[in-house]
Amino acid sequence: MAGVTDPSFGADGFPADEFRQAMINIGQMASPNKVTEKATFLWPDERTSSSADPIGVPYDFSEAPESSEEPKRVTLDVAVARTQPAPEVTNMGQFDLHKATIDLVDTQYELVRGATRVRLSDSTYVIEATTVQGLFDVDMYTLHCRAVDQR
Repeated sequence: MAGVTDPSFGADGFPADEFRQAMINIGQMASPNKVTEKATFLWPDERTSSSADPIGVPYDFSEAPESSEEPKRVTLDVAVARTQPAPEVTNMGQFDLHKATIDLVDTQYELVRGATRVRLSDSTYVIEATTVQGLFDVDMYTLHCRAVDQR
């Protein structure tokens, strides 16, 4: 096995800030130009009801909520990889499950931590899982998303 020839390479010599900025620049280059088509991360709606169970779900769904706050939104320039696997055919019909992955550096992820959905153009995706890989001082997050309304 080959040894390290440059001892400055590694955690002490890795240019973390330049790498983060380069990854953010890649996201900006790959992001759509129109703000309405950029990735917009959404948090759950905040609603309260007078007759709700202990976790806040109303007993009467026809009842108007006592208060409702617009969900938090954050728009970022990010690269998105969309996939459309082969349709799954079952006895109930054909299912086309559109998916997307979004890669973020640690500083971007802190801006969207806790988001449950992401709007990509006219489609909404649910964030199903988040994976993380470390690169010296930088954590790279991948959000694995599934479309709930593909348009």
